[in-house]
Amino acid sequence: MNYFNKDLDNIGFKLIEPCLELKPFIQSFWLVKFNKIPFSVPLKIIADGNSGFVINFSSSYIVKMKEESCTHSDKFVYFPPSEDPAFISAKGSVFVIGGAL
Repeated sequence: MNYFNKDLDNIGFKLIEPCLELKPFIQSFWLVKFNKIPFSVPLKIIADGNSGFVINFSSSYIVKMKEESCTHSDKFVYFPPSEDPAFISAKGSVFVIGGAL
């Protein structure tokens, strides 16, 4: 599986292919684990056109779609299909797992 955002390499981004049993339901999983981000970094990790989810094991993060921003501190967030990409930014430690459906 490939991705094309080299900025994600700097924060420990890993793209994980689902097992055979989950492939009909999940396109991919991804993981971001980074101990200290010295400033707020916007990262396009929620794919456009797909629905997806994020499981958060750290502090809150901000999701920006179009011109709207929303802070999420919930442990689980579902994102419905959208034509627009979503950008996540966080300050400090980040440990999130997500998936594209």
